[in-house]
Amino acid sequence: MARKPAPVEVAPPTGEIELPDKASFAPPKIDEDVDAKGVGKVQGLDYEEWASAVIDLNMAPDRIARERVRLSRKGYQKLGGSPIVRGFPNVEAWVIPREQWLANRERRAERIAAAVDAGTMSESALHTAQIVRSRASAGK
Repeated sequence: MARKPAPVEVAPPTGEIELPDKASFAPPKIDEDVDAKGVGKVQGLDYEEWASAVIDLNMAPDRIARERVRLSRKGYQKLGGSPIVRGFPNVEAWVIPREQWLANRERRAERIAAAVDAGTMSESALHTAQIVRSRASAGK
């Protein structure tokens, strides 16, 4: 049987930190073609009529397979053609009629509310409006 190597002596942390110089930070590189609000949007899709979901094909094959099953069970269908999806170079786009997506969302909210009422889910699962105030407006 092979011997275990002796444990390496590691000094406990002292709590000292060394921050980088603020001047060493470069300004963020913003890709004008892919802003945060547009990531995952299918170019040319009418979002008043359709809801979409995307699968990043750069994920592990088993995760891709699980996502395909998950979306098809929700009623989504794979979008044909060769869609362009902002922020994803290698992607599958899936769609569902917006009315069906809204109905699915409503049924899910009802199931969550029933579970909260039954005590099997925490009230934090319910969507509640959140009021956010900036610090500048807090003192006004």
